[in-house]
Amino acid sequence: MFKTALATATGPDAASLADCLARRALAQVPDPQIGILFAPTALDQKAFFETLRRALKGIPLYGMTSPFGISTRGVEPGAAVLCLLRTDDLQFHLYSGKTANNPAEVSRYLFSRYQFEHPPQDQDLVACLMSGTEIHGRGNEYLAGPRELLPRPLPITGGTVLGTYPSRDSNAINQGSMYCGNLVQQDMLNLLFLKEAGPAGRIGFGFANDSSWRPIAHPVTCTKADRNIVYEVDGQPIHQYLESFLGPDYQEVLNVNVARFTLMAHLREGPIEKSLIRAPVTFDRQAGSISFWPPEDLQGQEIQLAQMSRDDLLAGAAAAARRARAALGPLHPALVLAFSCATRYKILNTWAEREVNALREVFGPGVPIIGMYCGSEFAPLLDTAAEISDKRRTLAGSRQFGASVSLLVIGTPEPPDPARDLYKMLDGFRREDLERFPPTEAERTAHLVAQLEEADRAFVETERSLQVLIRQHYETTCALFRRNQELAEANRRSERLQSVIRQYTPHTVWDKASVTVMAGLYHIPDEETFSSFMFMDVKGFTTFAEKNPPDRVIAELNEIFRPATDLVYANGGDVDKYIGDCIFARFETSEGALRCALAVQEMLREKRTDGCPFAVRIGLHHGRIVSGNVGADQRRENALIGDAVNLTQRLEANCTPGCVLVSQAFLAQLDRALLQGLSTHEKTIQVKGKTEPVVVLEITPAGGPAA
Repeated sequence: MFKTALATATGPDAASLADCLARRALAQVPDPQIGILFAPTALDQKAFFETLRRALKGIPLYGMTSPFGISTRGVEPGAAVLCLLRTDDLQFHLYSGKTANNPAEVSRYLFSRYQFEHPPQDQDLVACLMSGTEIHGRGNEYLAGPRELLPRPLPITGGTVLGTYPSRDSNAINQGSMYCGNLVQQDMLNLLFLKEAGPAGRIGFGFANDSSWRPIAHPVTCTKADRNIVYEVDGQPIHQYLESFLGPDYQEVLNVNVARFTLMAHLREGPIEKSLIRAPVTFDRQAGSISFWPPEDLQGQEIQLAQMSRDDLLAGAAAAARRARAALGPLHPALVLAFSCATRYKILNTWAEREVNALREVFGPGVPIIGMYCGSEFAPLLDTAAEISDKRRTLAGSRQFGASVSLLVIGTPEPPDPARDLYKMLDGFRREDLERFPPTEAERTAHLVAQLEEADRAFVETERSLQVLIRQHYETTCALFRRNQELAEANRRSERLQSVIRQYTPHTVWDKASVTVMAGLYHIPDEETFSSFMFMDVKGFTTFAEKNPPDRVIAELNEIFRPATDLVYANGGDVDKYIGDCIFARFETSEGALRCALAVQEMLREKRTDGCPFAVRIGLHHGRIVSGNVGADQRRENALIGDAVNLTQRLEANCTPGCVLVSQAFLAQLDRALLQGLSTHEKTIQVKGKTEPVVVLEITPAGGPAA
């Protein structure tokens, strides 16, 4: 069996409070093995702790102080919260040591002791509760021991002790007390190992952490940093970057609104993404740097400006509870340990109860929930012990967090007793305490004043946050409007440029270039292909051009080229190039090439009847060519190279004006039905570059040569 007792107590006298707390807990579990304790910082710790241990018959106690404890009932400001445990399925091993300004060294010492006294085995199921003093922002060094000494990552949950929060003196905030077995001390590292002792499957652990920050800017990379001191992000001075988002008073915004704005980093493993706070703590304008907490190396790391809201916090707490519950698998939750950041308490203010309510709604009123609001939190990034301990995984092990909620849930095969209503019991304790020690009028007034001051502070912070966001939204909107106008004009220029360039580019090349760009390439691939080709020359135009002004030369040539080009494209061809008074075109089929050639001759016949003095010669051939890039980076052409190109031109040169001269290779690809009604004449010609005569067929259009 896994037995738990949960009790709370308040009162002005430390000794009587301890007696009451012990009595209420022992009534539920008379023979506990260990106790987990969170108590108010303002108590006389020595008197409280000695009285409580005496009443509990000397059992070891693990825990720490906080102005705000957590129980199944809710947030317990000014109350001590105690959970007693009795089980045969867990072993409890408690270790503590003086930090003495060296958190990494005490961590190594304590974890080496544990490893020596309890040599780890592959089948071990172990979780660790960790509490420590946040020495000069170096609490992350408490994780050095497990990271360096243990054979595999260990699930660690807990937090750093919280003193007189919300004092602005960081030493006062972080110098609370810790309950270390049989003594109460400050400046300590405190470890409680929970190790499965009974048959496998009798105990399970579920873990979860949620930070609830929402990004409000694109990620940037720390391009110049000395560990946690950052000078530049994306090559821009860090102060200038923050000013661009939060305005010239960005330092005040971050200091006053630390609960609203911060920066965060991301850890990723496949589709899983986890966020870690990177809080700016020291601003050095003279050096142009900002120091971030926790003090980890940020060179080359991505950080992102983020914001938090109360709704986000509550949703995050509920999501963490569901994940931790799901991590138990078939087991039932028997105890929930919750460590939430004091920053969350500051943001939630009067909504703090709702965070605990969110946990209770997932686990039920019969499951003990105990914890505290702390300075920072320790937690795994993953949810099950198997995942966390798998050193092959990027997100294995545990980290230090800020502004998050961290959960450790112990599961057992037995479901919670449906008749056990801890919320109702704890609420009864609270009512008893209020009746025994009713607050004075002055205390009630002071409490109301404190609440109003806190509400006013929260309102001011919210107002400033909204001003920042409104200003940022306005500036961003103006910048986007200007940028959209620039992009629209750039697009218009690009479209005009493309339209101009396309007119001067073969369509085949343009289409291949489009495919190449879509594939992320920079050069059109070389290729070999078989196609039909047409070479067309305007007879007598060279002499005409020598005797006439340029405008008339171009006008007359276009009177032929314009309709001829339209006919090329109408018949499935593509003009590869214009060479003086010649057109070189490529066709996918021989039929299309012949239809085009005959249509061009028919078009010239009609023009000659209107007084056009010119005739054209057309050569058609089918063959292999290589399409490749020739030239240099400054000027390239995707040229058609091969004997097929040369022979096509030779055929045109040997053609009778007004006729079409085709090769045997062309005829072999042609449907001879297209030649019906046409006058044809086979002949042999000698062409340059060929040793043997070439047999060709000259085709005269139906109306006779267009000459």
